[in-house]
Amino acid sequence: MLPDVSSLDLHGLISDESAAPVEFGANQCIIVRDSETKKSVRLEFPTALVMTVEECKGLEFEDCIIYNFFSDSPADAHVWNILCPNVSHRPVPSFEPSRDYVICEELKALYVCVTRAKSRVFFFDASESRRAAMFCLMNCAGVANKMSLEEHTELKQKDGGAFAQASSPEEWRKQGVRLFRGQRYDGAAQCFEKSGDELSCCEAAACREIDYALTTESSCANTAGKLASAAKQLLTIYQHHGHSVYLEVAGSCLISAGVSLGQEGSAHILLAKRVLAALGKREDVASCERFLVCAEGGERLTHSLGIQHSELMKYAWSCKL
Repeated sequence: MLPDVSSLDLHGLISDESAAPVEFGANQCIIVRDSETKKSVRLEFPTALVMTVEECKGLEFEDCIIYNFFSDSPADAHVWNILCPNVSHRPVPSFEPSRDYVICEELKALYVCVTRAKSRVFFFDASESRRAAMFCLMNCAGVANKMSLEEHTELKQKDGGAFAQASSPEEWRKQGVRLFRGQRYDGAAQCFEKSGDELSCCEAAACREIDYALTTESSCANTAGKLASAAKQLLTIYQHHGHSVYLEVAGSCLISAGVSLGQEGSAHILLAKRVLAALGKREDVASCERFLVCAEGGERLTHSLGIQHSELMKYAWSCKL
């Protein structure tokens, strides 16, 4: 448990004494609360695997940093103090599950975070008031220690290494395969990129975008953008492998993207028409042409084409391409 609250102190924890960029390993993970925090942490530590609590369920890593779990908690300091009244200077009500359901859910999430690590867990949290009760409880129970940056520096010198340990390309690729099979496509794409496996990175990225489009409520423009991005990745793979399934799903992604945008989706439909023509799908090509004519004339657009290819995309998706 790190009593320091500055991200500079966190940099000191995970790095060695050199000025070189921090290189995390394939079996090390930073666990955060939500996707927004994930984005900001990735900017600060671009070489690290960063996952939300939900994403890391069922996975294991050698080491984990639990980042701002308490700061970003829906429970305030008073609620957390129920667990360890010693840290509060005012009376704390007794624990009642029916009333304190928030802390029950928080403890479940905390359990998920802590049990992801096989060797070491580090807590870094910017909220001294919210983290105080749990830090006190874990310290008193003897399951964790508070360690200042200076103390950890001494330990690093003694053990001969920093927290962050770089991995080989093969180790990154193996982790990418594990994450891909577990449908953690964002992490898988990152691992494949670091391993130098460009095509696997494209496939994981395509899966990530399709998964987002099928499972996330968003604007038509955002969904179309995700599907168009997936199609681009799939077409790149097709150029190397030549497997028609990549071409077919790319076409379906483009049609679904175009139909979702209506008259503004003509560019996606035009590209889909070329893809489907390469597959010899004459009826679908004709449907694309009718869509384009309607869009150009400002006529009412039929959604049957989009529904048909949305279902095809979902079917191909269920088979994982």
